[in-house]
Amino acid sequence: MTARERGYIFIVRWPADFDEHARTSALARALNLDPFAAREASRRATPVLAERTDPAAAAIGVQSLLALGIRALVTTHDELGSRIDPPRLRALRPARDAPEPMYQADVENQGTIGFKAADLRLLVRARTRVMLREVRSGDAGRLLSARIDPITHLPMPESSVIRGKSAKFTELLDLHLRDGTHYRCDASRFSFVDVLESLGLADIENVDRLAVRLTEQAPAAMVDTAFDHAAWLTGMVGEFMSVKASRGGTDRRGMLAFSIYSAVVSMVNRFERGRRAAAQNP
Repeated sequence: MTARERGYIFIVRWPADFDEHARTSALARALNLDPFAAREASRRATPVLAERTDPAAAAIGVQSLLALGIRALVTTHDELGSRIDPPRLRALRPARDAPEPMYQADVENQGTIGFKAADLRLLVRARTRVMLREVRSGDAGRLLSARIDPITHLPMPESSVIRGKSAKFTELLDLHLRDGTHYRCDASRFSFVDVLESLGLADIENVDRLAVRLTEQAPAAMVDTAFDHAAWLTGMVGEFMSVKASRGGTDRRGMLAFSIYSAVVSMVNRFERGRRAAAQNP
């Protein structure tokens, strides 16, 4: 089974009376996990990846978990892959004289769109490290200053290829709307001039201010800041690198990990909202 044929089972929430032993036992029984894998998954904060398997087996496994009172959902590689490259926002502008908080957004390669703050359902905030690798030609002019080979008495220029690696931190805020649309604010490519009354000294401050502003205007929206604690992402990133590369993307592992996390949290949010709606309208 290749990565693209996999289904993924995520635990959304455990029953309140389940301790670690009960969680481990339930995972082992419902998903046929070995004790070690079941125990490791039971110890992690939700949402947590419990199992990778073929989609048919994953669907059966989720039904077994639901029967035990464990909230769980299943998704596929293709479904997740379709959500990991959201449009990026270039700028946000509050709509003037609107009867409620509304925004016009400049979207990269899509023009201008509009949305109500009340339609926000989820904000995912994170700081990720992106590794940058550089390969460039050396300076041919350095031939005159090159060392001389003591045997041939010819210049010994340095390698014509120079490789470098650096890292930068990127401040991110993903906006998920009620209709399922999803946009990303990448502080390195976003203008805060129109949306904030005053600018902070650093991107981290500006993104936090934006998140607070939108949250205050969107009472139905949840805010997730738990990206750093999602250890299950480590095993998933490699499975989606080819998806990103096929679209001509240049994101590194940190950015891709955040994209996967944001997509999963969005699925969990929609799952929970659907469950609450069903309970209110039996």
